[in-house]
Amino acid sequence: MSKYVIGSGWYCKQPGGTSGAVRGHPQVGEAVIRGLVWHEVWKYFLFRYTQPAKVIVIDSASPYKPKPDPRIEWVQLDENYQYNSKTHFNGWIRGFILGAAYAWNCNANFIYVEQDCLVVGKNWMNAVEGAAEGKFPLFGQRFRSPVQQSLVYLPYASIQKFLYLLTAQRNAITCEQRFHNTSKGKAGLPYKNIPFGVGRARPIDWKAKHLYAQHWSKHELTALGKREGVNGMIRGLLEGGDNEGCSVHTDPVEQCQAAEQESA
Repeated sequence: MSKYVIGSGWYCKQPGGTSGAVRGHPQVGEAVIRGLVWHEVWKYFLFRYTQPAKVIVIDSASPYKPKPDPRIEWVQLDENYQYNSKTHFNGWIRGFILGAAYAWNCNANFIYVEQDCLVVGKNWMNAVEGAAEGKFPLFGQRFRSPVQQSLVYLPYASIQKFLYLLTAQRNAITCEQRFHNTSKGKAGLPYKNIPFGVGRARPIDWKAKHLYAQHWSKHELTALGKREGVNGMIRGLLEGGDNEGCSVHTDPVEQCQAAEQESA
């Protein structure tokens, strides 16, 4: 497995997460997946299945932040650019660009795992690297947009050109369309799909060797806990979620271990 950096973004409006629409954009899935405690679950699966050279998280000036982790480089932007109208580069894509540039400066491949995205399955990084063949960016399969972006892979050799093609687009379009457009024309950079599902598509194949998803529902998280042998952690996440029980000060991984010992 080649050297790689994992990047992500961060924004948390309320410690226990939020639901409903934000400026007309629907927030899909359980509120808790946008809360502080969720970050501990995200880290658990990230480090369970990967061994990155670095992890970098770009914080869009969030009012709430998880506790520091020495394994993670935490970078905060000066403000939340989520719906910036002057440059057409919102907070999400700024975080992606900064993470990819960091990986390039580390002479490493880059993989982006979105804030609400969990990826599971032994050696899933090997499957991703093999599909890229050292040159192809990898995006999620088409689902209501040309590509999906909760899990993205950029080989080191393609990072510089991809970022050039991405930032050269100055029109107001979706991030998904912007990614897809990097493949257009003679100077474009062809891409391939992540070799497993599902992102925000459904259904989830729980028997698949590798899978990733975002926008998790309570039912799906419960099924994930059963598949991955972490029922206690998921139960603590769903039953707590704010400042009581599974609080923002409590590591759900520790809760999981305690719960499993009690049930043994």
